[in-house]
Amino acid sequence: MEDFLLEYGLYAFIGILFLDDLGFPLPASTVLFASSVYAHSHNEFDITSMLITAIIIPPISNQIMFLLGKHGGKRWLETHGYKVFLPERRMKKAKEFLKRYGEKIIFLLSCATSVRPFSALIAGSLSMNHLRFTIFNILGVFVWAVANVSAGYILGEKIWTFLRGYWYFPVLAIIIYSLIHILYLFIKRKKIQLEKKNHEKH
Repeated sequence: MEDFLLEYGLYAFIGILFLDDLGFPLPASTVLFASSVYAHSHNEFDITSMLITAIIIPPISNQIMFLLGKHGGKRWLETHGYKVFLPERRMKKAKEFLKRYGEKIIFLLSCATSVRPFSALIAGSLSMNHLRFTIFNILGVFVWAVANVSAGYILGEKIWTFLRGYWYFPVLAIIIYSLIHILYLFIKRKKIQLEKKNHEKH
């Protein structure tokens, strides 16, 4: 376990952060917190590199989502939004919300990994000012990263002492959480598709 984290930890960490912020259902926050707990008791696992990575990588993915939304994303969302859990009615609410609160809501949404990529996609489709989006997105990601790393590192000694002989518990928890999350998204997507078909019939 320790050898794996030391050899592949940062690369796996980068991959999870990057894909999570492209909308893939991965537990980025859980992994960030757990890695910070591990780093507390292992000097070889560089907490500074982890924090810098957590601040830099998500905005890169969010820029991709923003540009996708800006260049052709609006039409795609109108016809295929339900595939990413954004049916027409939800899109209308999201657009009204973003128009009303603007960059302030981008900051808040950027603090949550589950909605961050989709808020970037919608912001791009609304042609939100790119520079202002980028600034508030980075600020939100910064708060998210610092909060998770700080919490994990500060609580690290107590948590690591408790789990020292039972490291497989958090690993299983992450796997189970991911599977449940994927199943939930699958059921939700099917439900949205069914609603869309029923709406088209009427």
